[in-house]
Amino acid sequence: MREVEEGKKAITYKMEVNPAKLMEEIYASIPELAPRFTEEGTEVHLRVFTNGNILTLWVDEEVEESLINVVVKAHKAGEE
Repeated sequence: MREVEEGKKAITYKMEVNPAKLMEEIYASIPELAPRFTEEGTEVHLRVFTNGNILTLWVDEEVEESLINVVVKAHKAGEE
């Protein structure tokens, strides 16, 4: 797996989520964040970290944060 820390940003939310389901929803809505399998290995464009009710998404800098916000808010609404 190949991860490049350069060019990444962290987006943090205060909410409890189902991390696996949220990742699936993000991949469906923003396909460029899905892992890519290349000759050099797997490229990772999204990491999800949870600590209690703190959610941190680690994404490529060029990803529009507003797109991520829409998916995360829809996920939260679906959980209620």
